[in-house]
Amino acid sequence: MKRLCTTLAFTTVVICGAAQAQTAPEQSMDKPWDYIYDNPGKTPHDDDQSEHGERLQARWNSCSDMVLKTNMVAKTIAGVKDNPDDYYVTAEQNRKQLDQFFPTNTGTYQDTINAKILALGDEHWKMARGDADSAPELSQMAWDWCTNQDAENFVGL
Repeated sequence: MKRLCTTLAFTTVVICGAAQAQTAPEQSMDKPWDYIYDNPGKTPHDDDQSEHGERLQARWNSCSDMVLKTNMVAKTIAGVKDNPDDYYVTAEQNRKQLDQFFPTNTGTYQDTINAKILALGDEHWKMARGDADSAPELSQMAWDWCTNQDAENFVGL
């Protein structure tokens, strides 16, 4: 009887553990994009040294970077639009500078990422108003879009 109880307990732990393991880090963390800043040089996928794991690591790094850059673009646009007298550039000049900083014609998947950074920042610049370094809703939009892209796209970026 004791052996049966031990087997049942072990089976329950294995089943529960397997159910928990199915949630990807991209969806299970609060502000997952901060992981890379709290753990420099690491991603939650570092233990997976397979080819797939390396793709997930590359995507995680790119997506974390995208969140930061999207907020930067939105913050820049908000600053110029809300306080034009405080800047030495017009909104049009600012946009041209952003287009140069985030090129969309390099022939890599980074073009797609840069286009999305610019689009999200341009569309949601009002979220970036204020003193905060980032807008949580905008960060989540960038993260969700990026982590839903095929991890293969991020290899070599």
